[in-house]
Amino acid sequence: MNERGMNRETAETLIKRYFQSWIQQDLSLFLSTLSPDTEVVECYGPVYCGTDELRQWFVNWHTKDGKAKVTRWEIFNILYDETQKMAAVEWDFECIYAGNLGSFLGASLFHFDESKIDRIQEYRMEKEQYRPYGEKKQ
Repeated sequence: MNERGMNRETAETLIKRYFQSWIQQDLSLFLSTLSPDTEVVECYGPVYCGTDELRQWFVNWHTKDGKAKVTRWEIFNILYDETQKMAAVEWDFECIYAGNLGSFLGASLFHFDESKIDRIQEYRMEKEQYRPYGEKKQ
């Protein structure tokens, strides 16, 4: 990071480290990307605020109900807006949760303070896509 605060390079590094922390189940890496007051809004409703709740979420996700594991979280695209200090990230997510393999496409809006992530809003999209009015394949 430079003296001017958040920039594209730092934002992209933080985002990639955040994703990697889930794949590696690395709590210290996870927390190192987040400001103390970070808020995460998951795509299906839960909201986690601050270091204590984020730590509890991360640990519980990986240890209870069959020990969940992120098996893949691939980033397709990162769009960064330096004026707004935010990034839009498109991704493909796959995990084992409660013994079941699940996957979906999604996007997250990452917001930054001067040095860390301070808000994440997730959005989900179904993997099975189709064109109800498009050309019919034979």
